[in-house]
Amino acid sequence: MGACYESPAFMLEDVRWVIANRWGLREAPDDPLQRAYQLAMSLCDDHAFVCGSLLPAAVASARELQKKMVNRWSKGPKSQRVKPLLAADQLLQFGVLFNLDRADRLCQSRVGWYLVRYLASLVTHCTSLGKAWTAAGLGGVLRNIGWPEVAGLNDRITPISKLVEDFSTKGAEVKGTLGDALEALVQTEPKGTSRRPILSTQTGVSSEAIVTLLERMIPWSTGEPPGFPRSDQYNEWLAEKRDLDEDVPADGSSHVRVAHIWIHECCFQEVRGGGQVTTWMLPRPKVGTIDPNWRPLPIPTATVSHYGLLGRICLYGYQGLLAQPSRSVARR
Repeated sequence: MGACYESPAFMLEDVRWVIANRWGLREAPDDPLQRAYQLAMSLCDDHAFVCGSLLPAAVASARELQKKMVNRWSKGPKSQRVKPLLAADQLLQFGVLFNLDRADRLCQSRVGWYLVRYLASLVTHCTSLGKAWTAAGLGGVLRNIGWPEVAGLNDRITPISKLVEDFSTKGAEVKGTLGDALEALVQTEPKGTSRRPILSTQTGVSSEAIVTLLERMIPWSTGEPPGFPRSDQYNEWLAEKRDLDEDVPADGSSHVRVAHIWIHECCFQEVRGGGQVTTWMLPRPKVGTIDPNWRPLPIPTATVSHYGLLGRICLYGYQGLLAQPSRSVARR
C-alpha cells in the first residue's frame, strides 16, 4: 500500500486529504489524527519514528485505500460492491496497523512486539476481505474454535447472510498470509512445506494482554452493537446503509461493524454465550523470550501539534519524491 509520487504536487495530496476530512487544524483528543498518533505511540513508543515515518505512511495508505474503495464501489461489478468499506477515521486507524512492519527493525527485539504485529496483521487482513474471512481468522485461527462452531457463530452474527462459506479453506489462506508477513518475527513451519506460523495454545502470554491489544484494533466509531442477534434493533444496526451516491457511513459498512464483534472479546462472548473461556492460538517469537507478565503500553494522553504533523507528512512525501528515479512512475 505504499505511496507513489507522480509530480511535486503529489506530496501535498496527503495533507489535503487530512484537511478535507476536517482534521487539518484541530488539536482535540477526539481528533482522528491525534488518536492515530496515540495509537501508534502505544504500539511503538518512539515519537520521532511515529511522527517522521509511521503516521505519514499511514495517511498515504489511508488516502490510497479510500481511492481504491470508491473506484471499486462505483465502477466494479455488483459482486464487489459488498466488500468492506471503511470510514475515513477507520482508514487512518488501519493505515497505522498496516504500516507497523516499518517498525520491525526498531522494535523486533522488544518483548511482545511479535504479538503486536501478529494481531495487527490478522485483524487488518481479515477485516479488509469481508465477514467470512473475519470469522475464519478471528474465530478459527485466533480463538481455536472448530469450523462448525465458527459457521454457527457467523450465522448468528450475520443472520442476513445467505452464502455458504468454506471457513476451513479461508483459515488456511489466512495462516499462509500471516506466515509471509511475519516470517522474520515468529517461528514458522519448515521450508518446503509452507511458511505458516507455528501456532500453539501453550503461549505463556496473559489473556488480558491479548484482549487489551485487540481492543485497540476495534474499528473506530463502530460502537457496541445494540440488542444482539435476532433482534430488530440489531438487524437495523447491521444492515448496509450505503447507496451508490452516498458517502461511507460514519461507522463504516456492515462488514466493519461485524468485525467489531469478532475483535471485541466482550461482544464476542455475549454472542457465543455459555461462559466459555477463550483459548488463544498464538505464535512464538523467533527472537527473544516470552514474558508472562508482559502487557501492552498504555495509550498516551499527550497530543502533538497539527502544524508539526502536517509538516512531517509533507516532508515524507517530498523525500519519497526525491527517492524516485523520475517524476513519472507507475502506480504500485
